[in-house]
Formats: sequence, C-alpha cells, structure tokens
Amino acid sequence: MLTANERLALIRVKIERAKRHLVDLEILTHRFIQSEPYTIARKPHPEPGYENFNLFFMSRIDPVPTEVSAVAGDAFHNLRSALDHLACHLVLVEGNPISDKTCFPVFKGTEIHESSFARQVEGMSDAAKDKIRSAEPYKDGKGHNLWVLHKLDIADKHHALVAALCRVGDIKVCFDTGYWHYDFAKRRPQFAAPSFGEPLEVGQPFFLCDRGTENKTEITFDITLNHPDLFEPKPIVWAVKYLIDKVDGLIGEFKPLLV
Repeated sequence: MLTANERLALIRVKIERAKRHLVDLEILTHRFIQSEPYTIARKPHPEPGYENFNLFFMSRIDPVPTEVSAVAGDAFHNLRSALDHLACHLVLVEGNPISDKTCFPVFKGTEIHESSFARQVEGMSDAAKDKIRSAEPYKDGKGHNLWVLHKLDIADKHHALVAALCRVGDIKVCFDTGYWHYDFAKRRPQFAAPSFGEPLEVGQPFFLCDRGTENKTEITFDITLNHPDLFEPKPIVWAVKYLIDKVDGLIGEFKPLLV
C-alpha cells in the first residue's frame, strides 16, 4: 500500500515536468527578446494640444517562434495530466478500479454538470468528491483557473497557442535623481502608454512622451499568451508559473485523502 507522500510524489512527476518546460520557456523567451525582434519608430502626435509629444510604434515585428507556444502547451498539458493522476489515485486508494471516464472534472459551463461529475469521480470517497465540489472547477467558480488550464490544454491539442509578439514589459524614464517607475494606467503625459500590456501591432502607437525624452527612456518587452476569450493578455512565462503554483497547491490539499 502506498503512503500519501508516495502517491503525491507520483502525481507531482507531471508537475516537475511542467517546471522543466517553464525553464525552457524562460530561456526561449529571453533569447527571443534579446535578439531585438522589432524596430521602434516614432512620429509627432497629430492632434492639437499634443504638438510637443512623440508617439512610439513598431515599424517591424518578427513572429514569435512556434517553439514558444509548443513548450507552453506542453507545460499546460502536464499540469492537466497531474490533476487526472490525482483523480486516479483518489479512486485507487479506496481499492476501486479506475475507468476510462476517471478524471479530475472541469466543466465548460458555470456550474457542475451532475451526470458527468458522477461518471468522472466514480469510486472516490465521499470526502474526495466533496473536496472536488468545493474547488468549484468551472468558469467563474473558485476553480476558474482550472477552467482556464483545461481550455488551454484543449486549445493546444487543436492548434498552436497564440503568443502575442511583444508587449510592453516596463518603461523607465531617467531623471537626474535616477530611474523611476510609473503606473501608466494612472499617469498621463508627460509619459503615457495607452496600450500598456496589450499585444503590439505594427504601426499601432504604444507609448507617448515629450519630445527629447526618448533619449532618456528605456522600454522593455515581453511575450504574452493572447487568448481574449479566456483572459486578458498575460506574460506567457508568468501564466505558466502561476498555473503551476495553483495546481501544485491544490493537489497538496488532497494529501489527507490519499491514505
């Protein structure tokens, strides 16, 4: 008979694999950004009252390597698999056989679908079933992140995940007192990023500043996971790490039920 720790170790093999994909993703993302896959241009602001301001935009954007999406997809698949491995162990620990329907249920709607739930958790203890229910693994429930993960895993099976080319990661403006960081969602000119955090497009302004200030400005970029039907654009490395932490934490909560 396996101990709870031994079962957790077997389940977390998939999480450890996702963490390795995260390391690979960090390397790929850094390498791509460091290659400067873009050309920044600027032009005077055309509207009256903004004569002393320049608009920054991309005149060239290279495509994000498809390997970036592939590695992120592999990470999401391993995380989804870890949840299913958990479900199987919750059945096995009761001395029951797993079936081809056994899995950790995540529902496409905004509530639990009872007949599907019954098939997917058959053979588990009532305590395990109640624990899964309390996780609310559906859209807009407490387990909304599980719904997002489930959707990303399905998307990756049918097509490459959409990685936006670049986004503004940070903007620093150098003054005599040093570097300062600004919340551009609240500040307007002299420095403003109206598209802060959004996927960048060729010709689309993403930054506005006083003329001459561009020589004191540093702009960094990131790669976003861009699935507007699921969530607002998120940095792809951050998204993978966030879901790793969420899944790992949830699985740990089931330890008392694995004995």
